[in-house]
Amino acid sequence: MDNSGNNGWDNNQWNDQNQWDNGYQQGPQPVQRQPVFYNGILNRPLLKQESKEIFRANYGNSLAATILPSIIAGGISMIPIVGGFISWFFSPILFVGGYFLILELVRGYQQARAGDIFNVFDDFGNVFGAMFMTNLFIGLWSLLLVIPGIYKAFSWAMVQYILADNPKMSGTEARALSEQMMDGHKMEYFVLLLSFLGWELLGACTFGILDLFYVNPWLGVTIGDYYDNLRMLYEARQ
Repeated sequence: MDNSGNNGWDNNQWNDQNQWDNGYQQGPQPVQRQPVFYNGILNRPLLKQESKEIFRANYGNSLAATILPSIIAGGISMIPIVGGFISWFFSPILFVGGYFLILELVRGYQQARAGDIFNVFDDFGNVFGAMFMTNLFIGLWSLLLVIPGIYKAFSWAMVQYILADNPKMSGTEARALSEQMMDGHKMEYFVLLLSFLGWELLGACTFGILDLFYVNPWLGVTIGDYYDNLRMLYEARQ
């Protein structure tokens, strides 16, 4: 993998000031983001507060990014006979598309639309192959021993976001890049996910309604914000 120049990212929609060229200055000003890593250590409360503000300022798109892929995949699965297979085939692309939309929101792209989920379909074959092999390898590691499977799942936790940023990147490159980014951050990421456990339990008390309309969109934006900050930290160290 060639990490020279752009360290594995294309990011061709960004200008020299790390602002979106198209539409960034149109409409309401985006939520002001702050660095959430200090000396390589995550400020988790700041990240969650910042992501909550982004989520609230972009509620409709945040909800679309987390709920539309599931709705579409579920609808496809209802097609008689072949629905289950077609849904399995399209689901990874739909979810990576949701992450693409989340990254637009995190980065303050004012012209983000729910339809942007389908942008990654231009590279359908590559994204599908990358996600299929990543999930397959995690499954195989889990069959060997549970702990190695969990370790690999956390090592490759950023693969889908890397592909949302770079849908032409191979799965091998995306997994290698995710491993480098997550080096020294796997426990930190686990604690971040664990910090939403109380919300998830509360959501269970509402039969999933709170999860669907509040917790999951907020969590989705939080992880997207975490990825983007981790990406910048990684680039700064190269």
